[in-house]
Amino acid sequence: MRQKVLEILKAACPNVDFEGNALLIEDGVLNSLAVITIIGELNEKFNIEIDADDITVENFNSLDGLTRLVEEKQK
Repeated sequence: MRQKVLEILKAACPNVDFEGNALLIEDGVLNSLAVITIIGELNEKFNIEIDADDITVENFNSLDGLTRLVEEKQK
């Protein structure tokens, strides 16, 4: 699952090193437009619905957080 999420993230934001940046939100690596793009791609590719309550630093600060979010939404 992690690899699939990574592929989608790289396609959505090709200039971001999702594996090397541990703090995507806290370090300002992802801006609001990038987050919106990522949400759209993850929703479409995994047939899930990420809503406003899911947009937290915990979920979007790292590749692992995003992977956990997708896994939880698929349940």
